[in-house]
This record gives sequence, C-alpha cells and structure tokens, in this order.
Amino acid sequence: MSRFFNLIKFDPGNESHKHFVYDSFRRSINVWPFCFVPAEEMMNRLKKELATPGTETRIATPHGMDSFIGWYSTRPAENACVYGFTKYSQRRQGICLVALDEMGVDLDSPVYVKFWTPACARVSGRKLELIFDTRLGFDDA
Repeated sequence: MSRFFNLIKFDPGNESHKHFVYDSFRRSINVWPFCFVPAEEMMNRLKKELATPGTETRIATPHGMDSFIGWYSTRPAENACVYGFTKYSQRRQGICLVALDEMGVDLDSPVYVKFWTPACARVSGRKLELIFDTRLGFDDA
C-alpha cells in the first residue's frame, strides 16, 4: 500500500483494540444529539452496531508501528459509515476518506452516518455528502 497506514481488522477480544475503539467513542458522545442519551446506552448501541452482520470495523495504524491513529466502521451494502474516528493530530490528511473508500463505501454517492458528530458537519458538503441515518433509533437498544 502506498499510504502511510494499514487498516487492521478490529478484534473486540483484543484489549488494546477494545480500549482504543470504546474509549475514543465514549469521549465523543457528549455532543448533540447523543448528549441526551445515557453513556451506557450509547456504548451498548455502538457494540450492537459493530456486531451487526455486514458491518466491517478497521483500525488505522502507521506502517511499522504499534500505535493507532483512527478507526472506522462501515456497512458497505448500505453505503453507510457507522462511525469514524481519527486522532486529532492526524486529521486533515484524508485518512478517513481513504479508509471508507477501501472499506467499500462509495464516496461519490451520499453516505449514511449512524453516529453523527461535529466532524461530520465539517466534512459534509466539502468532500462528500453525508446524511444522518435516522433509522438508528434508540427504542430497541
């Protein structure tokens, strides 16, 4: 691969994977609309979404290093991004877009986003069309 990072499969049994994914998500759910939902419910929802058939979750790691720079969860059949996270120091390098593209999301079509964040608002319209997926719901969490 010509880019500076690898995408490795998320292993929920791997403690370092689990801490990186769940901790970064937990820190980011204090924003609208999720700030109105208890954190434990949000974590349960994330775990359910990551375990849904057709969902692919990968962690970005720099070549030859043991550190993580981001993680991305997609559902290519729905042209959806369940969630995407890139460390602040690594943002604006296109890592998320490259990851989504390589994970089967068609960036030339609208991309449905399950967990909307302020970063989605910043990127939407500039680089791609993002649509908040209101089908997420919380009545069955």
